[in-house]
Amino acid sequence: MRKNAIRITTVLAGLATALSSAACGIDANPSMVIKAFHGLKVDTDGCTYSDAAVVGGTFDAGLSAVGGGAYSVYARIDNLMPGNENLDEGRQNTTFVQLTSVDVKYANTDAWAFLPSGKTLPAGFVMESSSENYVPINPIDPQTAKLMLEGKDGVPSPIAEPGSCADLLLTVQARGIMGDGSDIESNEIDFPVTVCNTAVGCPAGTQLGDACTLVQPDGFKCEAADAP
Repeated sequence: MRKNAIRITTVLAGLATALSSAACGIDANPSMVIKAFHGLKVDTDGCTYSDAAVVGGTFDAGLSAVGGGAYSVYARIDNLMPGNENLDEGRQNTTFVQLTSVDVKYANTDAWAFLPSGKTLPAGFVMESSSENYVPINPIDPQTAKLMLEGKDGVPSPIAEPGSCADLLLTVQARGIMGDGSDIESNEIDFPVTVCNTAVGCPAGTQLGDACTLVQPDGFKCEAADAP
């Protein structure tokens, strides 16, 4: 099964400044399947997906609301359909999928009752037949992070106090169009995120190294500070 992925690259100047001033017909039996989520792996060229799957993430809504930066994670989406091309019969392959969107639902109950029900993320990614794809998605954007801090309509935020955190369950589903024009959707899969209002940086004695985002722990590296 072939692998496909997109590398994330992000300009960090605004976030670095914020960090320094503040103490990440529909197929009912889907052949397009979200198998897992993968966090970020940082290197000098930006971010790609971590080798091991992750069961959840951590997002600093406080820093995101101040300096920007969305929560990022890779969704592994497999196209399980084999190719059906037959040149002898003049038939082109129709089992590739043009990924069109990824829906994210927020569990907006109890402490998070003021959040919207979710959002739809546009996607432009071709998944070849019998392929394993790593698609970066941003399920929480800076505007939602600001709402998470402030609350709404008299409902207070569970993370209003600096240093506080609260869990939020996300549910993700992918949608696309097959080569024959038919619609297809994936399974729904849950992904919990711990949302915090901390804005903490690298520990004492260390400094920021390679990074692609500063709003989640797997988006940057801390390294030993240069000796004076």
